[in-house]
Amino acid sequence: MASCRYNPGMALGDLGLMTTEETAEYLRLTPGRVRQLARAGILPGMHAGGRAWVFTREEVERYARNPVPRGRPRKQPPAE
Repeated sequence: MASCRYNPGMALGDLGLMTTEETAEYLRLTPGRVRQLARAGILPGMHAGGRAWVFTREEVERYARNPVPRGRPRKQPPAE
């Protein structure tokens, strides 16, 4: 079994992690929207200080399969 120890020369992708920018590109969202979803707990991620977040590829793919609807919810017609 391969070791999962971090070494400074490793890329985040080698650990199965994605940056905010990579996640935004993958999900076709803005980096700001990705951070907003992370702060709200909708897209699980790890805060890495400042505005930096990292996300596991597994969680990003799970979100991509079941995204949160975009925009404002439609008004329901009044009940009669």
